[in-house]
Amino acid sequence: MAKRIWDAEPNIDEHRGKFRIKIWHDNRYIVNEIIRDSDVTRKADLVRVRKLRDKYLARLLLNEPVRSKATKSKTKTDKNLITFSQAAERYLKIYTRDLDSASIADYKKHLNTHWIPAFGNWLMCDITDEDVLEYFVDLEDEGSVYSTKTKKNYCQSLSNVFRAFKLDNPVNRIWAGKSRLANEKSKISRYLPDEVEELIAACQVNGRAGFNIKLYFTIFIGCGLRPQELLALRWDDFDGEFLTIQRCVSDFKIKETTKTGRNRRVYIPKWVSNELRNAPSRFGQTWVFPNTQNGFNVKSEIFNEEWLRIHQELKIPYGKENNRTPYTCRHTRAAELLTNGVLPAKGAEQMGHSIQVFLNTYSEWIEEYSKMDNSLLESQNKSLLLRHSSLGTN
Repeated sequence: MAKRIWDAEPNIDEHRGKFRIKIWHDNRYIVNEIIRDSDVTRKADLVRVRKLRDKYLARLLLNEPVRSKATKSKTKTDKNLITFSQAAERYLKIYTRDLDSASIADYKKHLNTHWIPAFGNWLMCDITDEDVLEYFVDLEDEGSVYSTKTKKNYCQSLSNVFRAFKLDNPVNRIWAGKSRLANEKSKISRYLPDEVEELIAACQVNGRAGFNIKLYFTIFIGCGLRPQELLALRWDDFDGEFLTIQRCVSDFKIKETTKTGRNRRVYIPKWVSNELRNAPSRFGQTWVFPNTQNGFNVKSEIFNEEWLRIHQELKIPYGKENNRTPYTCRHTRAAELLTNGVLPAKGAEQMGHSIQVFLNTYSEWIEEYSKMDNSLLESQNKSLLLRHSSLGTN
């Protein structure tokens, strides 16, 4: 790798292999400019940057505007000259007042876990879409793997800070088709009925560490609950015909509300209801999926590991290369509701979605639903049909 050809230079430093001019005056940066087409290993670029810096300093001494309108970046404003950690603190203090507590907690968690450690001391104007992408690449190099959906969720809080200060938002460029993360939405897959039957039959009632693997995936596929809702189920939520979904597991604790903040009653198909009635943990236990101390389970890893083992044993396609994860169980229930002709409003209610999210997520991506019989679109007014048919023959 080529070495840079300069040492310390007043008002000049390096930012990700490029020269940057920084001039501090009257308790603020009046210039904080990255020379985008520069390279710190090229002597000619250093000479050019020195001349530009000297021009800015000369204007400052003459009390003239340091940068003309022609050279001033459109996105460099005073707001850009605060650090990201300062902006994030102000965002959480001022701009989140109208949000629900769950959203505030999520944004605070993602900012403190990801973006403040990564960009806390950076000036807002220095953060680019490439920097955000490189952050995810570094995470993957450390062994973490995140789906595009998860990355978008993490980026939401970062994006909110830029939007609150009305600054050029690097996150927008990531999802605008200009980067490797802006993939087309993955097609949502489902399990076929024969596969469901085979998988459930292979699950153990008293599986690894005594957990009821069969019951977990029976409810997962049959009712389409979210994993964090499954783990928080109590036996008094079950009335024989419906499950009342009113809590979830969040940050390894029980949260007495759902992800959306709305409770719902989910219908239990008969084959799922039979499994619930015969579950050993129904007698003498509070939680449907208790741990060894009769507390609630906080993680789904054991269930997911057993699910992977069963797929491998049965040689049923699984994994990201086959677009199948444990969450495919939930998608399977949504697909079943759609293909059975359940009204979207009812299907959304069962899944805990808004109608818009339900249709956007599923209807365009499930083959069975999109291959609809065109006769369902035909008018039921047979007299009009006969009349127009006779007119067409005259």
